[in-house]
Amino acid sequence: MKIALGTAQWGLNYGISNKKGIPSENELNRILSFANKNGINLLDTASAYGNSEARIGNCSKNKF
Repeated sequence: MKIALGTAQWGLNYGISNKKGIPSENELNRILSFANKNGINLLDTASAYGNSEARIGNCSKNKF
């Protein structure tokens, strides 16, 4: 089984229960670090997700 993280909220104010908006760089780094430590290395992203692809590139350290 593979698990992927969706990244729409990382570049857009997305989600019906999203009360905090786009996560900070610090929070995004913590999310990616947690995912990597727990064997999650697949991200679902798209150019339509605002600047999520650029943010992933800046924070991912080539682990995804």
